[in-house]
Amino acid sequence: MIPLAALLSVAISVDIQSPREFQVVQRGPGNVGRVRVEGTCPDEIERLGALVAVQAGAAPIWQALEFDDLPGPTRHFHGVLELPAGGWYALSVARAQGEPALEQVLHFGVGEVFVVAGQSNSTNYGEERTPSLDDRVAAFDGSRWWIAADPMPGAQDPSQDGSPWPTCGALLRKSLGVPVAFASCGFGGTSLLQWQKAPSSATRPRRCASTTASSSASARSASTARSSGTRARATLRAG
Repeated sequence: MIPLAALLSVAISVDIQSPREFQVVQRGPGNVGRVRVEGTCPDEIERLGALVAVQAGAAPIWQALEFDDLPGPTRHFHGVLELPAGGWYALSVARAQGEPALEQVLHFGVGEVFVVAGQSNSTNYGEERTPSLDDRVAAFDGSRWWIAADPMPGAQDPSQDGSPWPTCGALLRKSLGVPVAFASCGFGGTSLLQWQKAPSSATRPRRCASTTASSSASARSASTARSSGTRARATLRAG
């Protein structure tokens, strides 16, 4: 027999899909970030809101959430919170302000997010691994957020050694005073040409190769024509 408490916990199960643990949202004008709150909950929950305490002594920010129906006994909740740069913040989702939290995200912030792209210097080919130097520096691998430490997640090559980003992040965090995150997507050994703007990163090298081949063919044709012209003039002079 399943305990009643277990049945109740399943009935009110809430899944927060955004923000995620250690996520950093890019700040915008006015030093404010727009944090999207969304997730899923059972149909029986008729009202839901998000609560964030931005700083000690300040009144918490409460935002009622909207709902969309999903297939089955599930609803999608969503809303946007405008929060000042800073963190880590903690977010709670509850039926109403003052009621117990149904789910929480304990670490997220608003700050600066950097995309790291390029060759091996942007990935994990350094000689020594650097551990986390500041717990408010995060890394994003495309699906999950982490505390930044080597080897940095997200690099698209198999490198597993050191990088400059934990140290760089700690210096930036200290200077800017807000959480910092890196989304690393570099690949060691790539050509600079492959990082230029193009309809497709896969087609640009082929197109360049094709252009080079065409240029080479044209050069060979021109060279052949010049040689033929030289032979023809020589024959005329000899005649």
